[in-house]
Amino acid sequence: DALPIYGLDPSWCTIPVSEVSLFPQDQDRARISVHPPSGSQAQAGKHDFMVRVISRENPAERTSVPATLEVLQKLALEVGLSPQRATSTRDGVFQVTLANPSNVELTVDLSAADPEEGCAFRFEPQRVSLGPGQIRRVPLRVTPKAKAPRGEVRRYDFTVRAASATAQIEAQVVMGSL
Repeated sequence: DALPIYGLDPSWCTIPVSEVSLFPQDQDRARISVHPPSGSQAQAGKHDFMVRVISRENPAERTSVPATLEVLQKLALEVGLSPQRATSTRDGVFQVTLANPSNVELTVDLSAADPEEGCAFRFEPQRVSLGPGQIRRVPLRVTPKAKAPRGEVRRYDFTVRAASATAQIEAQVVMGSL
């Protein structure tokens, strides 16, 4: 009997025995190992599949066994800022890099703040959807609220916060300076 599996990526399955010999009214077991890849390559959730058994002697004799594999969520979020420091007489332009090494889609809300409340922050966009394994770069414009007096240099340290709106995941923070 052949033991093909339908509905799962073949690389996820190992079937040590491809044939089982049976006499009439006999029965036997065949072990099937299912090993989805780690990380973002195996999307979280239920994956229905089917094991089909077909007699080599009489192909009309066949049966199918439905099964379900549940891949658990692996949650993670990574954030970066480039450049980390910018010098400008007006606006500072930065790139926020978001990476989703999870195996679920994440919706991420971005925010920023500086302790002196001396800057305005504008993300384009402020809410980002990231598929499993996806990386996105989001422009960030940092604008001082008041002009520095002539000849004076002001430095604004700020934090960028990336928080998932869809999953219980710890918010990630990165520091920047204008």
